[in-house]
Amino acid sequence: MKVDSDKQFLLARLGAAVRVPVPDVDRGRGDARNLLAVVMSVRENGFYRLGTAQGVVNQLYARSGFTPCRKELIRIEDVKKHLFDQLLLLSPQEVARVS
Repeated sequence: MKVDSDKQFLLARLGAAVRVPVPDVDRGRGDARNLLAVVMSVRENGFYRLGTAQGVVNQLYARSGFTPCRKELIRIEDVKKHLFDQLLLLSPQEVARVS
């Protein structure tokens, strides 16, 4: 079962643009259905830290939680930083509301 999952969900590379679906219960009528993000880091346990143009998403994602994009629509350099050059952490709901 793990082998089948690994075949279906190939590893995402650092800097890859990805699409993250936002659950219906977490978004309003005018909010985005998907987030456009970039892979910021990959943890040793297989979880991914994702960043958006509005900031960094404050939760880690498993590989099955997002879909890689074919084109590079966002880069790591496009991720918004805070005043003191620190990464701005946002929840997926906040990112969907802003974008």
